[in-house]
Amino acid sequence: MPIESALTGLASSVHRRLTGRWRRDSPAPAVHAAPEPHPAPAPEPEPPVAEPGPQPDPFAEEVADYLKGLILKRHSDGSNKWMLNDFNHMRRFVTSLLWIPDNPGRVLDPAAGGGAMFPDLLRHFRHAEVDTPPYYNLEKEPAPYADDTFDGVVLMEVLEHFTVDPMYALVELNRIIKPGGFLFLTTPNIASWVSLKNLINWHTPYIYGLFERHHNPDRHNREYTVIEVERMAQAAGFGTERLEAITVYPDHDEVGPIPGIDPYNRGDTTFLLARKEGPVRDRYPDWLYANWGG
Repeated sequence: MPIESALTGLASSVHRRLTGRWRRDSPAPAVHAAPEPHPAPAPEPEPPVAEPGPQPDPFAEEVADYLKGLILKRHSDGSNKWMLNDFNHMRRFVTSLLWIPDNPGRVLDPAAGGGAMFPDLLRHFRHAEVDTPPYYNLEKEPAPYADDTFDGVVLMEVLEHFTVDPMYALVELNRIIKPGGFLFLTTPNIASWVSLKNLINWHTPYIYGLFERHHNPDRHNREYTVIEVERMAQAAGFGTERLEAITVYPDHDEVGPIPGIDPYNRGDTTFLLARKEGPVRDRYPDWLYANWGG
């Protein structure tokens, strides 16, 4: 409920209660030889005012409708399996777009892949100039751009796939982002309610830790906590502007709290919006890298 509406309703309620009390407490004028008046009936209790539920966000609804169209167009050949997968990720796309400011300038999406829909959303709703380069290995190969090229970078569902040197990618992104430019990142939260309940029930806490039958290496090699994601970004020279773990997959909506466990940031996906503050602070954080080689 908006603050103004709440205050207006409160003021009206207080006014009714006070004026009613004044009438009830005022003595009646004396009348000689008159019979004792019957007590006035108690006023009817006011019915409780129902609190309105969360109001829909018109912009989010517009994005969702547009995204539905993209998904249906992408799967016009009837490939239902992958269409359902895209619909499963739709809330994550909408939430991600809401985190990115309008007119963000030139934005890099280095791992969008063929047919990706988020660059389309950025162009259509955020009026961004989006670069989607050909494939290169983000944790081994230099980004094919000059220093201070981009106003922002989007790295969605990529961090968890790195196998040997995740900081390499963040260091390179620092290099090509302009001072003050943003890094928007999403990745599964391994400390979510879903992961914790899986672990308690003797299953892997990874959101997606399965091996592929066709030897596809595109599995989750390491998932991170919210705090780890922030520490990596800070080590790479970024400062946190916004950080939150949000449940965005419908299958996880009913997975509730665990008694005795701190409920802070237990959503299934970590969302980070950070700004480049300066050079890299720590190329190899000791909590993330072993140094067995000396």
